[in-house]
Amino acid sequence: MKIKNELLKYKHHPRIMELRISMIKTMIVRQYGEEVAMNFLQMLSQMFECNWTILIGILNKDHKITNHPAVTSTRRKQEVILMGALYGETRYQISAQYLNMSTNYLYQSKERNNPNIYTTEEWLEALNDEVVVCGVRSYATEARRFLVSFDNFMGIFK
Repeated sequence: MKIKNELLKYKHHPRIMELRISMIKTMIVRQYGEEVAMNFLQMLSQMFECNWTILIGILNKDHKITNHPAVTSTRRKQEVILMGALYGETRYQISAQYLNMSTNYLYQSKERNNPNIYTTEEWLEALNDEVVVCGVRSYATEARRFLVSFDNFMGIFK
């Protein structure tokens, strides 16, 4: 999914990073269960030399991150679409892996689900109000370290 250059700076926005970590956990839990997912993420954290104590603080809040009380379901979908687009994922991957929806959903309504259209200044500013845990600098730093390492690691398999 193509994204405007002006939006690329939001790849490491606290809300986008915590959402990404939450989505990674959810994807692994769906496949292998909670216990295996947490053990796997802990091993990745150790391999990437990240602070597990801080990362588990983010992972334990995944329900609140993905189901934030101030976020409507439409906005949540838009945030996930933006997050996926910022990390270079296709519409197919976003709808199947993160939104758990028909893969045709994002293709049928391209205009409504295009981050280049719905990300106004007001929409982007609202991201700051929805941050759950990565508003704390140490959490944001560890989230960023983990995600950069995770993306590099996953790049090996592409």
